[in-house]
Amino acid sequence: MMQETGDGAQPSKGVVWIKTHRRKDGVLVDVESERAMEQLENLASQWATTSGGSSVPNNDDFDQIFGVERHGYMRTYGLGVTPSTLSMSCRNRASESTSTGGGFGHEDRDE
Repeated sequence: MMQETGDGAQPSKGVVWIKTHRRKDGVLVDVESERAMEQLENLASQWATTSGGSSVPNNDDFDQIFGVERHGYMRTYGLGVTPSTLSMSCRNRASESTSTGGGFGHEDRDE
């Protein structure tokens, strides 16, 4: 999904929820999802008309419909993901990319 944003930015919770609640043929998975989708689209369109911005649902729209997340849980990331495990995985990915791409390795140093 990050490739679809074009700039490598993390997609909003609303965008992730929409992508994960549609079947391959584009049909929503259940009636509750249809109601939530209508609410997300209404809030996003209201935001777009008042601010002149994008009609993509943002995190505030998502929280307004589904409620604030419980402390220590991360909605839309799957079961068992907590803020601390998410930040650790992001740090690990960042350190892997810097250690493998472009940094000076041990063999490049003049000693």
